[in-house]
Amino acid sequence: MGGVESGPPDGKLTKLPIDPRTMKEASSTDPATWGTFGASLRRVEDGHAVGVGFVLSADDPYVFVDIDGCRNPSTGLLSGLAEDLVERFTSWTEVSPSGTGLHIIIRGSLPEDTRKKNTEHGIECYDRARYFCVTGCTIRDVDITERQAELDSFSAEFLTREKPTRGGGTA
Repeated sequence: MGGVESGPPDGKLTKLPIDPRTMKEASSTDPATWGTFGASLRRVEDGHAVGVGFVLSADDPYVFVDIDGCRNPSTGLLSGLAEDLVERFTSWTEVSPSGTGLHIIIRGSLPEDTRKKNTEHGIECYDRARYFCVTGCTIRDVDITERQAELDSFSAEFLTREKPTRGGGTA
């Protein structure tokens, strides 16, 4: 379920999944266009790609929590919310490609009715049909861990859908 990042002439990552076998654009919902982590890493090592990514599918146990704008790239200091989430999940946590965010990867699954984004806090959370870049630049030496109870609490606090009002809109 690996993919690679291509590097355009301006040097900025595309963040698009690329099939490491064909080096053509892949789809986050079509397993026929995915490669292995090993194949993806070889493309980086041979200079044909600049980074490695991962595709989340309904067949894997992973949840990806993306927290934007929570890290000072010069000092490494995290926002209070980011510190709290790193502590709450105690799982694989890495610096995002921009250097200003974090990725937390856990084992679990999101409730079906869960919103995937909380723009107020700069959080996105996915468990399928999504591709993301990985950096391997961890901030703690922790493996990916099962955190369903913590994920349920986090979802209720940050990601639940807004309830409709009596007039049909959202609250």
